[in-house]
Amino acid sequence: MSTRDTAMRIGPALLTVILGCLPGEATCEALPPKEPPGEDADLVVSFGVEDDFNALYAWRGLALSNGPVMQPSAWVSAFGTTLELWTSMYLTDMDRPGRFDEIDVTLGYEAQVADLVIAPRLLSYFYPTGEPSDQTMELALDLSYALGPFELRTSHAVDLVQYLGSYWGELGILMEHEMAPGLSISLSGGVGWATRKFNAVNVGVRRAAINALLFGVELVYYPVDVLYLRLHYELSGILDPVLGDAVGSPVLVNLGLAAGFEY
Repeated sequence: MSTRDTAMRIGPALLTVILGCLPGEATCEALPPKEPPGEDADLVVSFGVEDDFNALYAWRGLALSNGPVMQPSAWVSAFGTTLELWTSMYLTDMDRPGRFDEIDVTLGYEAQVADLVIAPRLLSYFYPTGEPSDQTMELALDLSYALGPFELRTSHAVDLVQYLGSYWGELGILMEHEMAPGLSISLSGGVGWATRKFNAVNVGVRRAAINALLFGVELVYYPVDVLYLRLHYELSGILDPVLGDAVGSPVLVNLGLAAGFEY
């Protein structure tokens, strides 16, 4: 497990963008699109693969790379349970080019009660090029609630192994809109916060804070039912001035393009 004035101005600007785009639906890992056109609602078992190329590795408002990365993933789902393998490879970093620097394994379950979706997950983080002591595990809970054309979302993750006391939380809103058959757009905005332990480990500052404002735009296109292209843009800004000074670049911009297959 990547100027103060700019960071402080980003909040109102992003809120304006989000509200202006909502007339009439977006971390360390991108999840596959939820429901491709033509998907059989009675299908019990599904699987997929994706390769995602990003300008940088952006995770929870932090930059974990100095340049572009390739992030392939594969998953299989059955009866509400999903097992996912996600990896990250630096493409230009001089000390680790062309090597998988991170491998994450996620086991998750999703259940729906009326308009509320409950999704607990267990994440294991492995770093082939790092120290064994860096490897850890998180327990996460994602909740989402449909509210008209919007979806309210919150996510919470706690470390279970190496960094006990490390916690990350997010609260945000998502809107999705089908622009044409097979083509959809989603807009998201939210805020993330963390404990002192999380920021000490990942930023080097032992300080609990409301860390970052997060914004995303995503276009998904299905040329056929089982193949898709996903163009995504993420913008984040560190809100806490002490954390912003510590990371050096409080505003992050990422552009990514993914291609995937799921059945």
